[in-house]
Amino acid sequence: MRILVGMRAVRKPFANPGQKRYPVAMRSILVCVAMLALGMVVGTAQEENESGSLNALEKAFETRMEKAVFEGQWCLVKDGKMGPWKADKYTIQSARKIEGDTWVITSRIQFGNVDVNVPLTVKVFWSGDTPVISVTDLPVPGAGTYTARVLVYEDTYA
Repeated sequence: MRILVGMRAVRKPFANPGQKRYPVAMRSILVCVAMLALGMVVGTAQEENESGSLNALEKAFETRMEKAVFEGQWCLVKDGKMGPWKADKYTIQSARKIEGDTWVITSRIQFGNVDVNVPLTVKVFWSGDTPVISVTDLPVPGAGTYTARVLVYEDTYA
């Protein structure tokens, strides 16, 4: 079993590099307004989930994952000791909710000599408005078995 540890940045190919930047005070106000709006949407989103459709947070997660690139480093933890850091890259083609907390994330996984395209059945749990991808002893064809918790927040993951 491999336990992954690492901090990575999410690169979205659809991000606008010329995006307008707001002064810190304006960004703080915009963040507060967005949080209030999100708080009003969460109750409605949870009701929608009971009928089988995606709630607002799940829809946002699904959209954010499409064509996202997770690129960074990981290391193996064995017997409580961290191994050397190694480069990795995950190019997400799609994320689709199946039912409950179960999702299928189709991804190209690249690290070392491994380069595979696979649909992975994972659990996605929520810490407030933040999705956490959870895999435990997940067999990845051609790559081994993995256990990891991947927190995705805005344009970063850890």
